[in-house]
Amino acid sequence: MKLRELVTDILPALALCAPLLAASACADETTQVITPTPASTLLIPTPTPEVHISFNPVWNVSPSLEEQIFYSEVIARASLLTATAGVETVPGDAGVASTYRATHELRFKVHEYLKGSGADELSVLARDEHTYLTEADALNVAQLSVSWRNTSWDDRQGVIFLRASDSQYPFSLSAAAGAAEAGAATPAAKLAFTTSNPYVTMWYDYTVDTLNRAWLPSDAADASVQASGAASMEFIFDGSKSPPPTVSLSELRGNIADMAATLKEGEGVEGYTECIEGELHHKRHRRVQPYTPFPFEAAMESGSEANTEIYKESNYHSRWTEYTRFWLEGADAELFRTVREDDDTLPQTGYDQTIVTARPLPAGVYRFSYEGQTPTYFPCDFRLESFHALTVTVASPAGTLHEAFVDPGALGTAVGADASNGTLAPTKFTIDGSSAALHSLKWESGGVTLTLSPYASLWGQTLDFIVLDGTASLSLDAGSATVDAA
Repeated sequence: MKLRELVTDILPALALCAPLLAASACADETTQVITPTPASTLLIPTPTPEVHISFNPVWNVSPSLEEQIFYSEVIARASLLTATAGVETVPGDAGVASTYRATHELRFKVHEYLKGSGADELSVLARDEHTYLTEADALNVAQLSVSWRNTSWDDRQGVIFLRASDSQYPFSLSAAAGAAEAGAATPAAKLAFTTSNPYVTMWYDYTVDTLNRAWLPSDAADASVQASGAASMEFIFDGSKSPPPTVSLSELRGNIADMAATLKEGEGVEGYTECIEGELHHKRHRRVQPYTPFPFEAAMESGSEANTEIYKESNYHSRWTEYTRFWLEGADAELFRTVREDDDTLPQTGYDQTIVTARPLPAGVYRFSYEGQTPTYFPCDFRLESFHALTVTVASPAGTLHEAFVDPGALGTAVGADASNGTLAPTKFTIDGSSAALHSLKWESGGVTLTLSPYASLWGQTLDFIVLDGTASLSLDAGSATVDAA
Protein backbone atom coordinates (compact mmCIF):
# COMPACT_ATOMS: atom_id res chain seq x y z
CA MET A 1 0.00 0.00 0.00
CA LYS A 2 1.30 3.45 -0.88
CA LEU A 3 2.20 5.77 1.98
CA ARG A 4 -0.48 8.31 0.99
CA GLU A 5 -3.11 5.56 0.89
CA LEU A 6 -1.98 4.38 4.31
CA VAL A 7 -2.31 7.87 5.76
CA THR A 8 -5.72 8.30 4.12
CA ASP A 9 -6.91 5.03 5.68
CA ILE A 10 -5.81 5.87 9.17
CA LEU A 11 -6.81 9.55 9.09
CA PRO A 12 -10.45 9.51 7.90
CA ALA A 13 -11.73 12.38 10.04
CA LEU A 14 -10.58 15.69 11.53
CA ALA A 15 -11.40 17.64 14.65
CA LEU A 16 -10.01 20.56 16.58
CA CYS A 17 -7.72 20.63 19.55
CA ALA A 18 -9.04 22.52 22.55
CA PRO A 19 -8.42 26.25 22.10
CA LEU A 20 -6.14 26.41 25.11
CA LEU A 21 -4.28 23.16 24.74
CA ALA A 22 -2.26 22.54 27.86
CA ALA A 23 1.49 22.78 27.40
CA SER A 24 1.97 19.31 28.90
CA ALA A 25 -0.31 17.76 26.28
CA CYS A 26 1.92 19.00 23.48
CA ALA A 27 5.22 18.50 25.23
CA ASP A 28 6.34 15.76 22.86
CA GLU A 29 5.39 17.48 19.64
CA THR A 30 8.05 18.01 17.02
CA THR A 31 8.33 21.21 15.01
CA GLN A 32 9.24 21.58 11.36
CA VAL A 33 10.57 25.09 10.77
CA ILE A 34 9.68 26.34 7.30
CA THR A 35 12.60 27.35 5.10
CA PRO A 36 11.34 29.45 2.17
CA THR A 37 12.03 27.85 -1.20
CA PRO A 38 13.85 30.11 -3.70
CA ALA A 39 11.47 31.34 -6.38
CA SER A 40 13.70 29.93 -9.11
CA THR A 41 13.20 26.39 -7.83
CA LEU A 42 9.50 26.66 -7.00
CA LEU A 43 7.61 23.90 -8.78
CA ILE A 44 4.12 24.31 -10.20
CA PRO A 45 2.26 21.15 -9.10
CA THR A 46 1.16 18.62 -11.68
CA PRO A 47 -2.42 19.39 -12.75
CA THR A 48 -5.01 17.22 -11.04
CA PRO A 49 -8.35 16.20 -12.57
CA GLU A 50 -11.27 18.50 -11.82
CA VAL A 51 -13.48 15.50 -11.09
CA HIS A 52 -12.21 12.32 -9.43
CA ILE A 53 -14.15 9.16 -10.22
CA SER A 54 -13.57 7.72 -6.76
CA PHE A 55 -16.28 9.97 -5.32
CA ASN A 56 -19.71 11.18 -6.31
CA PRO A 57 -18.97 13.68 -9.11
CA VAL A 58 -21.72 15.99 -7.89
CA TRP A 59 -19.63 16.95 -4.88
CA ASN A 60 -16.13 15.93 -5.84
CA VAL A 61 -15.44 19.24 -7.49
CA SER A 62 -13.75 22.33 -6.11
CA PRO A 63 -16.01 24.77 -4.29
CA SER A 64 -16.42 28.15 -5.92
CA LEU A 65 -14.81 31.21 -4.37
CA GLU A 66 -18.29 32.41 -3.47
CA GLU A 67 -18.92 29.13 -1.64
CA GLN A 68 -15.65 29.29 0.29
CA ILE A 69 -16.42 32.84 1.38
CA PHE A 70 -19.87 31.75 2.56
CA TYR A 71 -18.53 28.93 4.72
CA SER A 72 -15.49 30.67 6.16
CA GLU A 73 -15.68 32.40 9.51
CA VAL A 74 -12.21 33.86 9.06
CA ILE A 75 -10.44 34.84 5.83
CA ALA A 76 -6.95 36.22 6.27
CA ARG A 77 -3.99 37.35 4.19
CA ALA A 78 -1.12 35.61 5.95
CA SER A 79 2.32 33.99 5.76
CA LEU A 80 3.16 30.50 7.00
CA LEU A 81 5.55 30.34 9.96
CA THR A 82 5.70 26.71 11.08
CA ALA A 83 4.15 23.30 10.53
CA THR A 84 3.97 21.18 13.66
CA ALA A 85 3.24 17.52 14.34
CA GLY A 86 2.12 16.71 17.87
CA VAL A 87 0.18 14.42 20.17
CA GLU A 88 -2.90 14.97 22.32
CA THR A 89 -3.59 12.77 25.34
CA VAL A 90 -7.13 11.45 25.66
CA PRO A 91 -7.87 10.55 29.28
CA GLY A 92 -9.53 7.18 29.72
CA ASP A 93 -12.41 6.26 31.98
CA ALA A 94 -11.72 5.07 35.52
CA GLY A 95 -9.38 2.11 35.36
CA VAL A 96 -8.82 2.53 31.60
CA ALA A 97 -5.49 3.69 30.22
CA SER A 98 -5.23 6.96 28.33
CA THR A 99 -5.03 6.93 24.53
CA TYR A 100 -3.51 9.41 22.11
CA ARG A 101 -4.49 11.45 19.05
CA ALA A 102 -2.30 12.80 16.30
CA THR A 103 -2.41 16.58 15.93
CA HIS A 104 -1.22 18.91 13.22
CA GLU A 105 -0.86 22.67 13.47
CA LEU A 106 0.00 25.31 10.89
CA ARG A 107 0.95 28.67 12.39
CA PHE A 108 0.50 31.86 10.34
CA LYS A 109 1.48 35.51 10.69
CA VAL A 110 -1.61 37.53 9.76
CA HIS A 111 -1.14 40.63 7.59
CA GLU A 112 -4.81 41.45 7.14
CA TYR A 113 -8.18 40.02 8.15
CA LEU A 114 -10.46 40.09 5.12
CA LYS A 115 -13.29 38.51 7.12
CA GLY A 116 -13.54 38.13 10.86
CA SER A 117 -10.85 39.29 13.26
CA GLY A 118 -8.18 37.94 15.55
CA ALA A 119 -4.60 38.15 16.76
CA ASP A 120 -1.44 38.90 14.78
CA GLU A 121 -0.74 35.18 14.69
CA LEU A 122 -3.22 32.47 13.91
CA SER A 123 -3.02 28.70 14.29
CA VAL A 124 -4.91 26.28 12.11
CA LEU A 125 -5.12 23.03 14.03
CA ALA A 126 -6.63 19.65 13.30
CA ARG A 127 -6.49 16.27 14.96
CA ASP A 128 -7.04 12.71 13.92
CA GLU A 129 -10.22 11.41 15.57
CA HIS A 130 -8.73 7.93 15.74
CA THR A 131 -7.08 7.12 19.04
CA TYR A 132 -3.81 5.24 19.35
CA LEU A 133 -2.58 3.06 22.18
CA THR A 134 0.84 4.63 22.38
CA GLU A 135 2.09 8.17 22.14
CA ALA A 136 4.72 7.02 19.64
CA ASP A 137 2.08 5.66 17.25
CA ALA A 138 0.10 8.90 17.37
CA LEU A 139 3.23 10.96 16.83
CA ASN A 140 4.24 8.79 13.87
CA VAL A 141 0.85 9.42 12.23
CA ALA A 142 1.17 13.16 12.89
CA GLN A 143 4.63 13.26 11.37
CA LEU A 144 3.40 11.38 8.31
CA SER A 145 0.66 13.96 7.85
CA VAL A 146 3.20 16.77 8.01
CA SER A 147 5.47 15.02 5.53
CA TRP A 148 2.63 14.83 3.03
CA ARG A 149 2.10 18.57 3.04
CA ASN A 150 2.57 20.34 -0.27
CA THR A 151 5.34 22.82 0.55
CA SER A 152 5.49 24.41 -2.92
CA TRP A 153 3.85 27.61 -1.74
CA ASP A 154 5.39 27.95 1.74
CA ASP A 155 7.51 30.96 0.82
CA ARG A 156 4.54 32.96 -0.42
CA GLN A 157 1.99 35.09 1.29
CA GLY A 158 -1.46 33.63 0.81
CA VAL A 159 -5.15 34.02 1.54
CA ILE A 160 -6.43 31.33 3.89
CA PHE A 161 -10.05 30.28 4.48
CA LEU A 162 -10.91 29.02 7.96
CA ARG A 163 -13.94 27.82 9.86
CA ALA A 164 -14.25 27.01 13.55
CA SER A 165 -16.66 24.12 13.20
CA ASP A 166 -18.90 22.31 10.78
CA SER A 167 -21.51 19.89 12.08
CA GLN A 168 -23.18 19.42 8.71
CA TYR A 169 -20.60 17.16 7.16
CA PRO A 170 -19.61 13.70 8.43
CA PHE A 171 -16.37 14.80 10.01
CA SER A 172 -16.06 15.50 13.71
CA LEU A 173 -15.00 19.13 13.83
CA SER A 174 -15.56 20.81 17.18
CA ALA A 175 -15.60 24.54 17.84
CA ALA A 176 -12.29 25.89 19.05
CA ALA A 177 -12.31 29.67 18.96
CA GLY A 178 -11.39 31.36 22.22
CA ALA A 179 -9.20 33.97 23.84
CA ALA A 180 -5.71 33.00 24.91
CA GLU A 181 -4.52 33.42 28.43
CA ALA A 182 -3.02 36.79 29.14
CA GLY A 183 0.61 36.84 28.14
CA ALA A 184 0.49 33.39 26.56
CA ALA A 185 2.57 32.79 23.48
CA THR A 186 -0.19 30.80 21.77
CA PRO A 187 -2.39 32.55 19.19
CA ALA A 188 -5.75 33.89 20.28
CA ALA A 189 -7.64 31.29 18.23
CA LYS A 190 -7.19 27.86 16.74
CA LEU A 191 -9.44 27.20 13.77
CA ALA A 192 -10.22 24.10 11.74
CA PHE A 193 -9.44 23.74 8.08
CA THR A 194 -12.33 24.69 5.88
CA THR A 195 -14.37 21.69 4.73
CA SER A 196 -16.23 23.37 1.89
CA ASN A 197 -15.76 20.07 0.10
CA PRO A 198 -16.68 17.25 2.49
CA TYR A 199 -14.52 14.66 0.74
CA VAL A 200 -11.19 16.47 1.03
CA THR A 201 -10.33 17.46 4.58
CA MET A 202 -6.93 15.97 5.29
CA TRP A 203 -4.35 18.48 6.41
CA TYR A 204 -1.89 17.56 3.69
CA ASP A 205 -4.59 18.54 1.19
CA TYR A 206 -4.83 22.03 2.60
CA THR A 207 -3.46 23.82 -0.45
CA VAL A 208 -4.50 25.54 -3.66
CA ASP A 209 -3.78 22.37 -5.63
CA THR A 210 -6.59 20.25 -4.18
CA LEU A 211 -10.34 20.37 -4.19
CA ASN A 212 -10.43 22.52 -1.06
CA ARG A 213 -8.26 25.30 -2.49
CA ALA A 214 -8.23 26.75 1.00
CA TRP A 215 -4.81 28.38 0.66
CA LEU A 216 -4.52 30.80 -2.24
CA PRO A 217 -0.84 31.75 -2.65
CA SER A 218 0.39 34.99 -4.15
CA ASP A 219 1.35 34.66 -7.80
CA ALA A 220 4.52 36.63 -7.06
CA ALA A 221 7.39 35.25 -5.02
CA ASP A 222 8.98 38.71 -4.68
CA ALA A 223 8.88 39.68 -1.00
CA SER A 224 8.45 43.40 -1.70
CA VAL A 225 5.37 42.75 -3.82
CA GLN A 226 3.88 40.52 -1.15
CA ALA A 227 4.60 43.02 1.60
CA SER A 228 2.82 45.83 -0.22
CA GLY A 229 -0.71 44.61 0.43
CA ALA A 230 -1.74 46.48 -2.71
CA ALA A 231 -5.25 45.93 -4.02
CA SER A 232 -3.73 44.77 -7.30
CA MET A 233 -2.01 41.79 -5.66
CA GLU A 234 -2.96 38.58 -7.44
CA PHE A 235 -3.54 35.23 -5.75
CA ILE A 236 -3.57 31.88 -7.52
CA PHE A 237 -7.04 30.42 -7.42
CA ASP A 238 -6.37 27.02 -8.97
CA GLY A 239 -2.86 25.57 -8.86
CA SER A 240 -3.91 22.52 -10.88
CA LYS A 241 -4.20 24.53 -14.09
CA SER A 242 -1.41 25.92 -16.24
CA PRO A 243 -1.24 28.84 -16.38
CA PRO A 244 -3.08 29.09 -13.07
CA PRO A 245 -6.01 31.54 -12.89
CA THR A 246 -5.76 34.32 -10.32
CA VAL A 247 -8.00 36.61 -8.31
CA SER A 248 -6.91 40.07 -7.16
CA LEU A 249 -7.00 41.25 -3.58
CA SER A 250 -9.51 43.95 -4.55
CA GLU A 251 -11.76 41.32 -6.17
CA LEU A 252 -11.58 39.20 -3.03
CA ARG A 253 -12.55 42.15 -0.86
CA GLY A 254 -15.42 42.93 -3.21
CA ASN A 255 -16.64 39.32 -3.22
CA ILE A 256 -16.51 39.15 0.56
CA ALA A 257 -18.44 42.43 0.83
CA ASP A 258 -21.04 41.19 -1.68
CA MET A 259 -21.63 38.00 0.30
CA ALA A 260 -21.98 39.98 3.52
CA ALA A 261 -24.52 42.29 1.84
CA THR A 262 -26.46 39.31 0.45
CA LEU A 263 -26.71 37.67 3.86
CA LYS A 264 -27.67 40.96 5.50
CA GLU A 265 -30.64 41.26 3.12
CA GLY A 266 -32.15 38.18 4.72
CA GLU A 267 -31.57 39.04 8.35
CA GLY A 268 -34.53 37.79 10.36
CA VAL A 269 -35.93 35.72 7.48
CA GLU A 270 -36.30 32.10 8.56
CA GLY A 271 -34.39 29.73 6.30
CA TYR A 272 -32.69 32.51 4.33
CA THR A 273 -29.10 31.47 5.07
CA GLU A 274 -29.95 27.83 4.30
CA CYS A 275 -31.49 29.02 1.04
CA ILE A 276 -28.25 30.77 0.05
CA GLU A 277 -26.35 27.61 0.96
CA GLY A 278 -28.70 25.55 -1.19
CA GLU A 279 -28.20 27.95 -4.07
CA LEU A 280 -24.42 27.56 -3.82
CA HIS A 281 -24.73 23.77 -3.69
CA HIS A 282 -27.00 23.81 -6.71
CA LYS A 283 -24.55 25.89 -8.70
CA ARG A 284 -21.71 23.52 -7.84
CA HIS A 285 -23.92 20.58 -8.85
CA ARG A 286 -24.56 22.19 -12.22
CA ARG A 287 -20.86 22.81 -12.80
CA VAL A 288 -20.50 19.02 -12.84
CA GLN A 289 -23.82 18.04 -14.37
CA PRO A 290 -25.13 20.78 -16.68
CA TYR A 291 -28.88 20.67 -17.08
CA THR A 292 -30.97 20.93 -20.21
CA PRO A 293 -34.75 21.35 -19.81
CA PHE A 294 -36.59 18.16 -20.75
CA PRO A 295 -38.37 18.63 -24.10
CA PHE A 296 -42.08 17.77 -23.95
CA GLU A 297 -44.44 17.77 -26.92
CA ALA A 298 -48.23 17.65 -26.94
CA ALA A 299 -50.89 17.77 -29.67
CA MET A 300 -54.52 18.85 -29.59
CA GLU A 301 -57.37 19.95 -31.89
CA SER A 302 -57.99 23.60 -32.59
CA GLY A 303 -60.97 25.09 -30.84
CA SER A 304 -60.70 22.72 -27.87
CA GLU A 305 -62.36 24.31 -24.88
CA ALA A 306 -60.45 26.11 -22.16
CA ASN A 307 -58.89 23.92 -19.45
CA THR A 308 -57.97 21.18 -21.89
CA GLU A 309 -55.17 19.22 -20.20
CA ILE A 310 -51.91 18.89 -22.11
CA TYR A 311 -49.45 17.81 -19.38
CA LYS A 312 -49.69 16.18 -15.98
CA GLU A 313 -47.30 15.16 -13.23
CA SER A 314 -49.21 12.44 -11.44
CA ASN A 315 -48.68 11.59 -7.79
CA TYR A 316 -46.15 14.34 -7.26
CA HIS A 317 -44.97 13.63 -3.71
CA SER A 318 -43.20 16.21 -1.64
CA ARG A 319 -40.93 16.03 1.38
CA TRP A 320 -41.85 19.62 2.18
CA THR A 321 -44.80 20.97 4.12
CA GLU A 322 -45.36 23.62 1.46
CA TYR A 323 -46.31 23.18 -2.18
CA THR A 324 -43.68 23.69 -4.86
CA ARG A 325 -44.31 26.80 -6.93
CA PHE A 326 -44.90 26.21 -10.63
CA TRP A 327 -45.43 28.76 -13.37
CA LEU A 328 -45.03 29.20 -17.13
CA GLU A 329 -42.79 31.53 -19.12
CA GLY A 330 -42.19 32.21 -22.79
CA ALA A 331 -43.83 33.79 -25.82
CA ASP A 332 -47.01 31.69 -25.59
CA ALA A 333 -47.17 31.23 -21.82
CA GLU A 334 -50.30 33.40 -21.43
CA LEU A 335 -52.32 30.89 -23.48
CA PHE A 336 -51.78 28.17 -20.84
CA ARG A 337 -51.84 27.89 -17.06
CA THR A 338 -50.82 25.53 -14.27
CA VAL A 339 -53.35 23.81 -12.02
CA ARG A 340 -52.66 21.95 -8.78
CA GLU A 341 -54.96 19.06 -7.94
CA ASP A 342 -54.96 17.71 -4.39
CA ASP A 343 -57.63 15.91 -2.40
CA ASP A 344 -56.26 17.38 0.84
CA THR A 345 -54.07 20.26 1.93
CA LEU A 346 -50.98 18.18 2.70
CA PRO A 347 -48.26 18.43 0.03
CA GLN A 348 -46.33 15.52 1.52
CA THR A 349 -49.19 13.10 0.84
CA GLY A 350 -48.92 13.73 -2.88
CA TYR A 351 -50.63 15.91 -5.44
CA ASP A 352 -50.88 16.36 -9.18
CA GLN A 353 -49.64 19.30 -11.17
CA THR A 354 -51.16 19.88 -14.61
CA ILE A 355 -50.85 22.33 -17.47
CA VAL A 356 -54.08 23.27 -19.24
CA THR A 357 -55.16 25.69 -21.95
CA ALA A 358 -56.32 29.10 -20.83
CA ARG A 359 -58.68 29.46 -23.84
CA PRO A 360 -59.56 27.78 -27.15
CA LEU A 361 -56.66 27.96 -29.60
CA PRO A 362 -56.48 28.19 -33.39
CA ALA A 363 -54.10 26.01 -35.36
CA GLY A 364 -50.43 26.70 -34.78
CA VAL A 365 -47.33 25.70 -32.81
CA TYR A 366 -47.03 27.11 -29.29
CA ARG A 367 -43.86 27.12 -27.17
CA PHE A 368 -43.24 27.95 -23.53
CA SER A 369 -41.28 26.71 -20.50
CA TYR A 370 -42.42 25.07 -17.28
CA GLU A 371 -40.70 26.66 -14.28
CA GLY A 372 -40.56 25.60 -10.66
CA GLN A 373 -39.23 26.57 -7.26
CA THR A 374 -39.14 24.18 -4.31
CA PRO A 375 -39.82 25.49 -0.78
CA THR A 376 -36.09 25.26 0.00
CA TYR A 377 -35.53 28.26 -2.25
CA PHE A 378 -38.49 30.38 -1.16
CA PRO A 379 -36.65 32.52 1.46
CA CYS A 380 -33.98 33.87 -0.93
CA ASP A 381 -36.13 33.42 -4.06
CA PHE A 382 -33.47 31.49 -5.96
CA ARG A 383 -34.54 30.51 -9.46
CA LEU A 384 -33.99 26.94 -10.55
CA GLU A 385 -33.59 26.13 -14.22
CA SER A 386 -36.65 25.33 -16.34
CA PHE A 387 -38.25 21.97 -15.61
CA HIS A 388 -39.46 21.40 -19.17
CA ALA A 389 -39.45 23.06 -22.59
CA LEU A 390 -42.93 22.46 -23.99
CA THR A 391 -44.10 22.51 -27.58
CA VAL A 392 -47.84 22.23 -28.21
CA THR A 393 -49.02 21.60 -31.77
CA VAL A 394 -52.64 22.56 -32.45
CA ALA A 395 -54.14 21.11 -35.63
CA SER A 396 -57.29 22.25 -37.50
CA PRO A 397 -60.04 19.82 -38.48
CA ALA A 398 -59.28 17.99 -41.73
CA GLY A 399 -59.98 20.04 -44.84
CA THR A 400 -60.10 23.42 -43.10
CA LEU A 401 -59.15 26.27 -45.40
CA HIS A 402 -59.04 28.97 -42.75
CA GLU A 403 -59.78 29.52 -39.07
CA ALA A 404 -61.21 32.78 -37.83
CA PHE A 405 -60.40 33.38 -34.16
CA VAL A 406 -62.94 35.78 -32.68
CA ASP A 407 -64.04 37.09 -29.29
CA PRO A 408 -67.83 37.43 -29.18
CA GLY A 409 -67.79 37.80 -25.41
CA ALA A 410 -65.93 41.10 -25.75
CA LEU A 411 -68.24 42.31 -28.51
CA GLY A 412 -71.57 41.90 -26.72
CA THR A 413 -74.76 40.63 -28.35
CA ALA A 414 -73.84 41.90 -31.80
CA VAL A 415 -71.42 39.11 -32.54
CA GLY A 416 -68.92 40.28 -35.09
CA ALA A 417 -65.31 41.28 -35.49
CA ASP A 418 -63.05 43.33 -37.68
CA ALA A 419 -59.84 45.29 -37.37
CA SER A 420 -61.52 48.05 -35.36
CA ASN A 421 -64.11 46.43 -33.11
CA GLY A 422 -62.73 43.07 -32.02
CA THR A 423 -60.22 40.27 -32.34
CA LEU A 424 -60.04 38.66 -35.75
CA ALA A 425 -56.97 36.57 -36.41
CA PRO A 426 -55.50 35.62 -38.72
CA THR A 427 -56.94 37.88 -41.40
CA LYS A 428 -55.40 36.29 -44.48
CA PHE A 429 -55.46 32.91 -46.17
CA THR A 430 -54.63 31.41 -49.53
CA ILE A 431 -56.96 29.59 -51.90
CA ASP A 432 -56.01 28.25 -55.32
CA GLY A 433 -52.70 30.09 -55.01
CA SER A 434 -54.32 33.49 -54.46
CA SER A 435 -54.29 35.45 -51.21
CA ALA A 436 -57.54 36.74 -49.75
CA ALA A 437 -58.04 39.06 -46.78
CA LEU A 438 -60.85 38.63 -44.28
CA HIS A 439 -61.99 42.14 -43.32
CA SER A 440 -64.92 41.38 -41.06
CA LEU A 441 -67.01 38.57 -39.66
CA LYS A 442 -70.48 38.66 -38.15
CA TRP A 443 -72.95 36.04 -37.20
CA GLU A 444 -76.46 36.33 -35.84
CA SER A 445 -79.62 34.28 -36.03
CA GLY A 446 -77.59 31.28 -37.19
CA GLY A 447 -76.15 33.11 -40.18
CA VAL A 448 -72.52 34.10 -40.76
CA THR A 449 -71.48 37.02 -42.94
CA LEU A 450 -67.86 37.38 -44.16
CA THR A 451 -66.35 40.31 -45.99
CA LEU A 452 -63.44 39.27 -48.21
CA SER A 453 -61.12 41.16 -50.51
CA PRO A 454 -60.40 40.43 -53.24
CA TYR A 455 -63.27 38.19 -54.20
CA ALA A 456 -62.40 34.49 -53.87
CA SER A 457 -64.61 31.51 -54.53
CA LEU A 458 -64.93 29.39 -51.40
CA TRP A 459 -66.93 26.67 -53.10
CA GLY A 460 -66.08 23.26 -51.60
CA GLN A 461 -63.96 24.81 -48.82
CA THR A 462 -64.39 24.74 -45.03
CA LEU A 463 -63.99 27.69 -42.68
CA ASP A 464 -63.57 27.11 -38.95
CA PHE A 465 -64.64 29.68 -36.35
CA ILE A 466 -63.08 29.55 -32.89
CA VAL A 467 -64.43 31.81 -30.19
CA LEU A 468 -62.26 32.98 -27.34
CA ASP A 469 -64.70 32.23 -24.53
CA GLY A 470 -65.28 28.67 -25.68
CA THR A 471 -69.07 29.00 -26.00
CA ALA A 472 -69.13 27.89 -29.62
CA SER A 473 -66.94 26.30 -32.24
CA LEU A 474 -68.61 26.36 -35.66
CA SER A 475 -67.67 25.01 -39.07
CA LEU A 476 -69.12 26.46 -42.26
CA ASP A 477 -69.56 24.54 -45.50
CA ALA A 478 -69.04 27.30 -48.03
CA GLY A 479 -71.05 25.33 -50.60
CA SER A 480 -74.24 26.40 -48.83
CA ALA A 481 -73.26 30.07 -48.68
CA THR A 482 -74.87 32.98 -50.48
CA VAL A 483 -72.18 34.89 -52.38
CA ASP A 484 -72.28 38.58 -53.23
CA ALA A 485 -69.47 38.94 -55.75
CA ALA A 486 -69.53 42.73 -55.37
